Amino acid sequence: CMSLADFSLKGKKALVVGGRRNMGKGFALGLAEAGADVVGTNCGLAIEHLLEIVTAMRGATDRPILTHVNAGIPQIVGKDIVYPDTPEHMADRMPQMIEAGANIVGGCCGTSPDHVRAFVKSLQ
Repeated sequence: CMSLADFSLKGKKALVVGGRRNMGKGFALGLAEAGADVVGTNCGLAIEHLLEIVTAMRGATDRPILTHVNAGIPQIVGKDIVYPDTPEHMADRMPQMIEAGANIVGGCCGTSPDHVRAFVKSLQ
């Protein structure tokens, strides 16, 4: 899964390509240098890949890191979009996300209140 975002941050042009595992460090540095109070990741990848990105971000900045993870990579089943990662699967990995350096965690595409409840339980 690849995503592309083109935006301006305090007059500095930035190009972000999602799905590249080595992007975390450079992205975190750029945002921190531009004055961001929080840096982070959102969507587009499964939790296992975002763990790698958050680890790289933590190595590049002391800013708080936010991540909102998908419930896996979406699949089309018939006419439905299905996100394969269960609340339990994601909750089992959420402590690793905190250990990797995330300060703020949440869910994005495919997550439900059951996912978030499972995150909270796994982190208590």
